[in-house]
Amino acid sequence: MNEGRARPFTSPKESDTMFDIHDSAEFLHSARVQRRALDSIPPKLIPESIDIGYQVQDAMVKRLCISERTSPGGYKIALTNPVAQTMLGIPHPVYGRLLRSRLLKDRAVIAAKDYVSRIVEAEFAFEIALGVPASHIPYTASSIKDYIGAVHPAIEIADNRLPTLNDVSAQILAADNAIHGCLVLGEPVEDWQDIDLATTGVTLEVNEKKMRTGTGKNVLDHPLNALAWLADILPDYGLGLSPGNYVTTGLATDSPYEAQAGDRLRATFEGLGEVSMRFE
Repeated sequence: MNEGRARPFTSPKESDTMFDIHDSAEFLHSARVQRRALDSIPPKLIPESIDIGYQVQDAMVKRLCISERTSPGGYKIALTNPVAQTMLGIPHPVYGRLLRSRLLKDRAVIAAKDYVSRIVEAEFAFEIALGVPASHIPYTASSIKDYIGAVHPAIEIADNRLPTLNDVSAQILAADNAIHGCLVLGEPVEDWQDIDLATTGVTLEVNEKKMRTGTGKNVLDHPLNALAWLADILPDYGLGLSPGNYVTTGLATDSPYEAQAGDRLRATFEGLGEVSMRFE
C-alpha cells in the first residue's frame, strides 16, 4: 500500500470496520515498544487472511527497524512442533523476521522487564552461506543443505502480548512477527553434515535443573524440513534467504518453558554444543 496515496472517502460507519494494514501494524508495533500486554485486539485490526497478516508483518517490521535502528537479519519459523500446532489449532508453520538488534551471543544477560512474557525455546538455527533461489521444484532436507554455512545451538525467546491462546490465529501470529522476542546463538558448527539432526538430543536446563528434553524430530520431523519449507514460501511474499541470514527453526523440546527474572538457562544439543543465557 502506498502511504502517500489519498484514501477513498468512506462514511463513519464504513471506516469503523474497514481493515487497514498500517493501522494494524501501528497497533502491534505500539504494544511492542510499550511492552504492553493486550486485553483484546479490535476486530477491525485483525487480518482476514495469513497473506494479509504477512503484509502487516512487513509494515510492522519496518517500524521496528526504525525504532530500534536496526535491520532484518533472517527469519524465525514458528509452529514446527506438533505440540505448538495443537495448542494453537494451527496445522502449519508461520514465519517471522529476525532483527540484528535482537541477535545475541552466547551467555547473554537479558533484562526480564523488557519482555511481557519470556517463552524459552531450544532451537536449531542455521546460518545461510549462499543465496537460495526461488525454485518450481520444492526444496527438501537434502537439497537445502548446500546453502548452509553452519548450524548453531540456539535459544529463542518468544514474547507474547496477545490476549489468550484461544484468540491466536495464523493471521494474527503472522502479523505480530510470530511473537519473536530475541535469539541467543551459540558457537557455529561448520562440520555438521554427518550429524543426524532428527535424532540429535536436546536438553533445556533451568538453574542447573533439567526441565525439558526432545530431539530434532520435533521440528517437522527434521530441522532441515523447516528450512526447506521456508525457502519455498518466502518467494511467494517477495522475500528469500540471503548469505548471512540466520534462520531458527522452532521448538525442539517437548514443550517450551516460561522463564522468570533470575532464571539461568542452558540448552545442550548432542554433537553441536550448548548455548546459555540468564534473565536479570
